[in-house]
Amino acid sequence: MQKLSNNFPGYVIVSAINPRSQAKLVLDYKITVSDNSYFMSNISRKAYFTSGLKETETYFEIDDSGKPWFISLITTPQVALNAKTVTSVIVTDAETGVTNTLSPADVITEYPWIDRIISEDYTKEKIEWYGELTEGYWNTLFGGLNINKPTTYAGNELWFVEVNGRTMFFTIIK
Repeated sequence: MQKLSNNFPGYVIVSAINPRSQAKLVLDYKITVSDNSYFMSNISRKAYFTSGLKETETYFEIDDSGKPWFISLITTPQVALNAKTVTSVIVTDAETGVTNTLSPADVITEYPWIDRIISEDYTKEKIEWYGELTEGYWNTLFGGLNINKPTTYAGNELWFVEVNGRTMFFTIIK
């Protein structure tokens, strides 16, 4: 059996705001991958302790210059929609481990390349509650089937979500 490599030769850059933009392959940056780590070397544990033992949602992102980062969203339950809202964001340099904890508003100004500072659970909940009603109003009360549908824009399926006055979307390009 052939052993898999512990690194990737590069990454792909895609636009988070233009579904028709051309993807760019970057092959001059080697990304090393590890199986797991211990205590403060594990990003999930580091984010958990840095947040003050609060629930976090962490994902990996690469900035415009190709530097790797971990973005950890500190979330709290939101009773009204049974979802989670982001109260703070921990931005961790993946190479040095240095962290910076900011409010969501400060992240937008200090790290404009970060694509997502909204919990996936919250986004999903917004789509389910405010999606287009494909089976009619009564279906939302009784059947609850197929009540969300992506909007079509420029030949692609887009999910539009408005959070705190900012409209955002993610897409599936066919």
